[in-house]
Amino acid sequence: MVIYGRNAVREALRGKRRVHQIWATDIDDWPAPLEIVSAEEIEQRAGSDAHQGVAALVDPYPYADADDLLAQPDPWIVALDEVTDPQNLGAIARTAE
Repeated sequence: MVIYGRNAVREALRGKRRVHQIWATDIDDWPAPLEIVSAEEIEQRAGSDAHQGVAALVDPYPYADADDLLAQPDPWIVALDEVTDPQNLGAIARTAE
């Protein structure tokens, strides 16, 4: 799975997903395995021109089971409906965190 955008890639690096490869237009503190490529190549891999100069090949997100979440002490849940823009979803998740 390819993700793109600075925040999405940084969160993948910080989280539970395995990051296999990062493509960026400049070094900018990205860890290895990093390949410097053109913006056009990132756009082609990401399928979007909103990539902010970085994309990554990652494992699928490991979703938690609802029962496991609710079993945690003081669970905090954000419910969303009909979110169509992945950048809005990312902003909501980062704000909630």
